[in-house]
Amino acid sequence: MKNYYFILFLGCFFSLTDSSLLAQPTDCPLNTRDFPINTKDDGNIYSWSAGLYMPSQIGGAQTINSISYRLDNTYGNAGTFSDIRVYLRETTVTNYATSPGYPGTTGFTQVYGGSVTYSGTNGVTYTFTLSSPFIYSGTKNLELLIENRGGAASGGYSDAEPWFDRTNDAGSGNFCGKRWSNTSWASAISGSASQPFNLAIYTGKANVFCGAYPLSVSFKNFTSQCDDGHINLEWATISEKNNDYFIIDYSENGTDWAEIAQIKGHGTTHEEQNYSFKHRNITSSTVYYRLKQVDFDGTEEYLQTIASNCQAKGTALVTPNPSRGEFMVYNINKGDQLTVYSLLGEVVGQTTAESNFANFDLSQHQSGVYMIHIQSGDNNQVIKVSVQ
Repeated sequence: MKNYYFILFLGCFFSLTDSSLLAQPTDCPLNTRDFPINTKDDGNIYSWSAGLYMPSQIGGAQTINSISYRLDNTYGNAGTFSDIRVYLRETTVTNYATSPGYPGTTGFTQVYGGSVTYSGTNGVTYTFTLSSPFIYSGTKNLELLIENRGGAASGGYSDAEPWFDRTNDAGSGNFCGKRWSNTSWASAISGSASQPFNLAIYTGKANVFCGAYPLSVSFKNFTSQCDDGHINLEWATISEKNNDYFIIDYSENGTDWAEIAQIKGHGTTHEEQNYSFKHRNITSSTVYYRLKQVDFDGTEEYLQTIASNCQAKGTALVTPNPSRGEFMVYNINKGDQLTVYSLLGEVVGQTTAESNFANFDLSQHQSGVYMIHIQSGDNNQVIKVSVQ
């Protein structure tokens, strides 16, 4: 296999001598030519890749000013790619098995657009600086999307195939990365292949594990049901690994949280497990619940946040509004039919409520106002949501 090294220009260039002053990401044992962009010498010169990173991997809440990643090998000048775009967002997605395909850029923050040059020698790490700081809350996964919209590199060697450090495989069915490449940009975003690994990055606070993506719990759902003014919370897992316990947090405004329960997990199991908790202290018409999972080693992961309303009846609500594409419709009934339309009348989302709320993700659609039609028996409602 040929060896290459990578220099990434994202608002700031560091020479070989400057790189020794930078914080160094971990030297991972495995590598890939599919992340961050396709570098195979196969004619598929347009590409994109996306990766999920848990809060525990990148050090939790932080202000991200730069991202580093490491080329695994060396070989002369590999050329300059003219149109590279980098995006970040927070997401509740934990496994691309439930979210395949090109994600689009709606809901992301573009943190760089410009050229990238591959060159260097073995052992050097290069860093790019974000065009503006990205504030990461640490309560959701971080999603990194990198696009090569400019096609082939100019200059350098035509048979260059740089390989970059990646994480280990997370195991069957656990997909923390996805990517695709083709001969045009339109063709590149029409396909997708999920991978059980992603690009190993460094955000300045903590290294991504070279080990497998730590998906301790394969999560199924988290729902709520009203019961005589109380709220019954139910959730389920498909499988668990080293799962010590769950924490349920409660909030009356969606911002200030308090822990109200700890529920023991099942350790390691490959069978579906069901859990429940009844909350009897409801003091606000609309309340919020956040489910967190904790491993035996103390590693924490937020699984899902839901809203519930057992006092106000009849009017469906949506949160957040405006949103970045992901939003929840709540105060509805199990079995309600929900359809989301664009202002042109196009159906962009449709579901049947399995509880008193329903989640939608319009992050792949254009920004604007959408109409949510809710059919509940003989009653119909229409509410608006703004997607930014």
